[in-house]
Amino acid sequence: MNSKFCTKNSITSSTELTVSSGTNTRLLFDRRTDVQFSTSGETSGTRTIRWIPAATTTIDTIVIQNCNWDAFTVTYNGGLDFSLPILCVGNTDKDLYITFDNVEIDTTNGVLLSITNTMTAGVEVKCGELYIGLELFEAGAASDYTPKSKEFAFSHQLSDGTNFKVFIREIINFDYVEHVVESAQWINYYDLKQRNKRETFFFVAKPVLPVNLSGVALPANLDVSFVVGDYSTWNGLAGHYDFAVDFDIYQYEGNLQTNGYIVKGMMLQAGGVR
Repeated sequence: MNSKFCTKNSITSSTELTVSSGTNTRLLFDRRTDVQFSTSGETSGTRTIRWIPAATTTIDTIVIQNCNWDAFTVTYNGGLDFSLPILCVGNTDKDLYITFDNVEIDTTNGVLLSITNTMTAGVEVKCGELYIGLELFEAGAASDYTPKSKEFAFSHQLSDGTNFKVFIREIINFDYVEHVVESAQWINYYDLKQRNKRETFFFVAKPVLPVNLSGVALPANLDVSFVVGDYSTWNGLAGHYDFAVDFDIYQYEGNLQTNGYIVKGMMLQAGGVR
């Protein structure tokens, strides 16, 4: 499966989120996967996270990052199942990428995530980031990326001359390239570049297609195995990004390619809610 480009997170405010316990729901969409939202005083039973959009919203993708969920379900609009029901028991992956047929989320019941068990029994439910949105397009097979990790921190000197560093976060940027883009497909990148002038986008570096216990590939629109047993490991590389100014689309010329383009540049990790 190739890299995916999606809309920015449809979750935009803590007022859209209701949880069975816990207070700082902003941690679910603050674009920091390392700092987790946690329930409070609920170490057993069904714990819930509900998202109700301010306006009806179409979605087809849910990404759950840095979670400790063993068993959970996800439904929408008052108990409806997605095109492939999301019912997981025995999960061992902290990062989960899920796609389904487009659905319109109402402003009454929204999306309900119900977690009944954690990977370690008897602890609070935790989640580093919850993305709900809509896929824009999938990159071609000739696409590739090089992640570049950078620590974001500052140094401080005390009055006695002692120096220490305050770690804030780690950011991951990408050098990105796709060769031999067909003429009918380069418009996807052009439209994304235009969209990026007003808002950021969600980039999933390399989601995986797992197999079930019998080794048979699951349906193409289900990117997480909801079967107890073998799970394909996804490295969780996903987040909100902006194109750097040098990101561009070039057309092959001469003897290289009669009708084709190359997309090349850098994507920078985006903060805030833009």
